[in-house]
Amino acid sequence: MAARKYRDNTRARGRVALTHVGAALLAASFWAGAANAADVEPVLPDGIDKVAPGYITLAGVFAEGTYVGVEQKDRIPNPDSSDTYGVRLGVVFALPKAGMFVIPSVEFSRTDATGSNAFATIDSDSTVRGGELKLVFIAASNLFVHAGASGGSGRQDLRFNKLVPSTTNLHNYSAYAGADMVVYDASDITVSVVNELSYNYLVANFDPNNTVDRGSSRIWSNELGINGAWEVHPGTKLRAGVSWASFRGVREMIGEVSPDRNFGILSLGASQSITDSVSLYGSVGRVVFDSKRDVSSAKIGVMAVF
Repeated sequence: MAARKYRDNTRARGRVALTHVGAALLAASFWAGAANAADVEPVLPDGIDKVAPGYITLAGVFAEGTYVGVEQKDRIPNPDSSDTYGVRLGVVFALPKAGMFVIPSVEFSRTDATGSNAFATIDSDSTVRGGELKLVFIAASNLFVHAGASGGSGRQDLRFNKLVPSTTNLHNYSAYAGADMVVYDASDITVSVVNELSYNYLVANFDPNNTVDRGSSRIWSNELGINGAWEVHPGTKLRAGVSWASFRGVREMIGEVSPDRNFGILSLGASQSITDSVSLYGSVGRVVFDSKRDVSSAKIGVMAVF
């Protein structure tokens, strides 16, 4: 039952996008891609708590499609916008004797961004490939501790006034740790309190023709939220989450607009069992109380249990 409680939680990560024109427009490739206000946790699926005893068991596989849209508000000089589409593939390993799950995954994403400055309009196309490793520990029947790390690399092609090309090579690293505590568990409703601390670091190697050859961004963030799941009828669940994110230790890429240090995240989700071993899930989300950016996201996925 403990795994079911964790599985039912809806998460809303606050790893938010930083986007600005020129050299800093590259940040859309990574920060926008990590701004999922509609992030359902790597779904510990129905039946995961019935894994046979042993040292390690392949418990399931999943595939997800994601979208994140970021648009700077008109109050920002020369506002930018970006659209990021991604595909994520992963597996869930259960280690019953250790009371934990191991969730490795790989991801590919593409970002299309537009912006301008006093001298040019700028278009950007970026592709990013990366991976993540997440660990989930069952600390108690109502307490789940998780930690993970991810990394990726990619390339961004910039076009100034649709004529002058410029290429940037990108590398992104992140780490996070948090806990989920179930505070209410009825037969069909689960409510939990979630907190997560994360660190994100982006390195950019600019085109040799640029006046700056290298730049970096970093953010420490903390997100505190309340998530709930309601089993409408067997096999069908509705989920909702609300959280508050705070940034600390922010260092922007040269030319970036400094992000709001505090903002809210709202998310809604649902899942449907197709068979005893296959289920579909999806979610949508929105960042709120951010004076500089509008961020929306969506996710759809399929999970198969073994």
